[in-house]
Amino acid sequence: MQKQVASVSGGRTSHYMIHALLEKFSRENVDFVFCDTGAEHKNTYEFIRKTEEHFNIHIQCIRLFMPKPEGEGGEYIKLTSEQIGLNYKAFNSLMEKYGRPYVPSGKFCTNQMKTNIYKKYCNDTYGEGNYTTWIGYRSDPKDSSRAWGQSLSGTLTRWFNIPQVDQGDFYKNCNLKLEVSIGTLIDYIAENKLNPTSQSEWRKIMKIVDRVMKNKQIGYRFLFEISDFEEEDILKWWGSQEFDLDIPNHCGNCVFCIEKSVNQLSYLCHTQPEYASEWVIQLDSNKIPNKDRLLGEKVMYRDGAAKLTFEEIRNNALSKPKEYWEARVYRETKSNPCAQNSCESYTVD
Repeated sequence: MQKQVASVSGGRTSHYMIHALLEKFSRENVDFVFCDTGAEHKNTYEFIRKTEEHFNIHIQCIRLFMPKPEGEGGEYIKLTSEQIGLNYKAFNSLMEKYGRPYVPSGKFCTNQMKTNIYKKYCNDTYGEGNYTTWIGYRSDPKDSSRAWGQSLSGTLTRWFNIPQVDQGDFYKNCNLKLEVSIGTLIDYIAENKLNPTSQSEWRKIMKIVDRVMKNKQIGYRFLFEISDFEEEDILKWWGSQEFDLDIPNHCGNCVFCIEKSVNQLSYLCHTQPEYASEWVIQLDSNKIPNKDRLLGEKVMYRDGAAKLTFEEIRNNALSKPKEYWEARVYRETKSNPCAQNSCESYTVD
């Protein structure tokens, strides 16, 4: 039996997944790994320590470090849950090599600080191909769109008429068919389209087949495969526990993540002023190289067509009261709940 490894993010859903995995596989068959960016909120770190104590488990914490020699990629160091906390050394070393991360095309921080070192640690510890990675997202645990990838999730909705809420069950059924044979999986998907005839239809079917096979080959599995809990159920479950995640609104992974909306960032400039001041200091380091970006090396965030530096966002945020941004964030998340992003060790598309 392969080792089951939970990629722990520091959020409620991810930590509820610990409970679900312990029930399914037992303690001796599951390991837990947290990739620390060093830029999480202090209460995230406390949540990890309490989770470890509550479940009587060991959460292996790892953090990126960048070797100095040219051409050498990132490595990891192992830490205990007591050693993790606010520490920008990893972020600084990353920016000193690549410049500041930015959207839309410069989000190298997640790959470097989570995905790559997670894979390196697991390959070193268990051997490549000898482990299964379990993923639990901060948002709705039944949302399977990221298991499919955004483009394929859209294809399932438009072309197969499978709404997002049902795509998790479709994913599980696909995996069951794949256990029989690839041909059985292909037939199952084709049956859902009702006699596909054109070449373009078959290409779409094969893209879905490829996704299911790729996830299985890499060893990715998801919380929705073993739990039918929805986001509201997760909140109720944590409400019945001895402790809970006590984190201010919209902090998430990395307080000033480049994927957060400008409204969220502006709100956080008011509610997390100490983190904002510290972030300004890190970004102003003269050790960060100028990467000759067309929009300027300090540009990291975007607001529609506008490309902004953190200093620009912060100055504008503080020119208006907190309530102004609070109202804008409320309207934003009400119309688009996915505005509250989180970075995971699993990436798609």
